[in-house]
Amino acid sequence: MRSQLVGAVGTLLTACHSYVPVSAPIPRPGTYVSATLTDSGTTQLGSYLGPDAAVVRGRLLDDGQQGMMLSVQSVGLRRGVELVWSGETVTLPHAAIARVDARRLAKGRSLLLLLAGATAFVALTRTFDLNVGGTGAVLAPNGPGPPSQ
Repeated sequence: MRSQLVGAVGTLLTACHSYVPVSAPIPRPGTYVSATLTDSGTTQLGSYLGPDAAVVRGRLLDDGQQGMMLSVQSVGLRRGVELVWSGETVTLPHAAIARVDARRLAKGRSLLLLLAGATAFVALTRTFDLNVGGTGAVLAPNGPGPPSQ
């Protein structure tokens, strides 16, 4: 029961995120970004990212003259398939990037998820009469105790 409770709380603490256009000219290293590729960028990077790569998501490592260096988490293909990566480093030339968005906390959705989870937790504890706030004491069973010596 305790592991299920920890799992439920862990899920609730995972916030919702969305990608918004970058407001600063250069995002800071460590920022999670989504780089939408140009058509020529898709062709140019096809051997690295796979054919029909449209969006590259990951953590920005550096933004230098060679391009944006990302630790890639996923690559979205033009046909809607999402390929999961393991943090491989890829440099995207600036000319291959049509748009860069930064990942931000979606406060409204995160709050809604938290409230829904808390409501479900309270409803479950009341429905199944779980003693969440118990004392932890072990009570003796009804009836006579062990024989005296």
